[in-house]
Amino acid sequence: MKKLWRGLPLILLICGIMVCPGCKKETDTETPVQPEPVKEQVSTKPEKKEQSPDWSQLKLGEPVTFEMKYRGCSGTQDDIDPSCGWYGFGTSTSSDSTFFKAVQEQTKNKLIACNTSNFPGGSPGVFELKDNSVITLYFDLNGDGKLDENEKISPIENGNNPFGDGKCFVTPDFQNKTRNNNEIPFRIMACTRLNDNGNLSAYWTPMGMFEGTAKVEGEEYKVYLFTSFHAGSYTKFGNSSIGIVKGSETNRYVNSNTLSSINYFNDKFYRIKFDDADTSDDTLSATVAEDKGERGKVAIKLKGKEELKADLTYAIVYGATDRSINFRFNKGINELPVGDYRFSYGQIKFGKDSTDEFSTSFEGESSFSVEADKTTEVELGDVKTEITAVEYNKRYNGDKEYKSEFAEGTHVYLDVDFIGNAKESYRDFYKLVKEENRTRREGIPVHITIADQDNNQIASEDLEYG
Repeated sequence: MKKLWRGLPLILLICGIMVCPGCKKETDTETPVQPEPVKEQVSTKPEKKEQSPDWSQLKLGEPVTFEMKYRGCSGTQDDIDPSCGWYGFGTSTSSDSTFFKAVQEQTKNKLIACNTSNFPGGSPGVFELKDNSVITLYFDLNGDGKLDENEKISPIENGNNPFGDGKCFVTPDFQNKTRNNNEIPFRIMACTRLNDNGNLSAYWTPMGMFEGTAKVEGEEYKVYLFTSFHAGSYTKFGNSSIGIVKGSETNRYVNSNTLSSINYFNDKFYRIKFDDADTSDDTLSATVAEDKGERGKVAIKLKGKEELKADLTYAIVYGATDRSINFRFNKGINELPVGDYRFSYGQIKFGKDSTDEFSTSFEGESSFSVEADKTTEVELGDVKTEITAVEYNKRYNGDKEYKSEFAEGTHVYLDVDFIGNAKESYRDFYKLVKEENRTRREGIPVHITIADQDNNQIASEDLEYG
């Protein structure tokens, strides 16, 4: 469960806790960027149980096939950036691996081993340093523990290092074996940073992707498939990522979303499926067709002490039982294909007189079913405050005990959560203030009052968001 306001250490006797609105804090109006969840490493081929339904049972438009081919990217400023997150691995000045020892035989310069054990042979990446500068990356591409000529990699020119002015390296393509013993074409970019003491930090990201072009309803589109270290696949629904671009030109950064068997694009729903070919041969086929099946509408009812008007302005929607469905709306939900769904995340604007008075966001497992030509009302809100308190030095213990009474002088740690009618957890609350050229959000933090057993106030404090 997502915690909202954390860490109010107090040295108090606590017997009662009350919550009320507090002071205000200004923030921007932009939609918060949601972190992607950690993804498990899985097979290259989509598992059958997570595939979209049998297309012969669906009402679809004319299918279009994108013949897609793997391409390793250069990591330079003028090429597409396919990275789906950066990863840091531990470093060491020594290693017992045969590959590290093979590199030692070739140079007397300082060597730093990086624990990239998820890659071929479990061998580390090895950086060579000279005059306090990183000059070479050695990477065991085939995992045989030997140093081959193509495994000595020089820094790239015009590299894009988001961590400073250190050197960046891009490996040649290699076959990366996943934990399920499938192989996928892969390459990696490593960017380095040296601090003043000569300590090296290295950050790694995938640099491979699949791309294909085809015409949909007379318009040319490009489809890109991306992977991450954890996904272990380019075609795994719910784990890999997809980018769809209209036209022939592509920017360096492609707007991508989690790969879903149903995708919402240009105000239409499209189904996508892949052939069963192993992507180790650098090619695959992606078939796309507009979903023309029956639709139903979804409405949000936000319950409060007073009757409220509410609009869902953004949502991430999963299939309730079909794990291949994972899509998002940027402008609220109007209609959905008939089926069973659940909200993973949503943003709501609401108010007593209009929907432009306040805003909030939530996470949770609010499930709902969409029926043909009907409106499904999803009831949210009716928020209850949940406050837990634990001794500060036991807050990370697996057997920690939450209590409402503590002995005087105890160092106490508080968590505050707002839980709704459908077990959704609310993250933040804002008042919307209209100005001449914009709408400004004023954050509303929590106010905590702590009382003793006789209801005498001991402490009162606003908790700032975050």
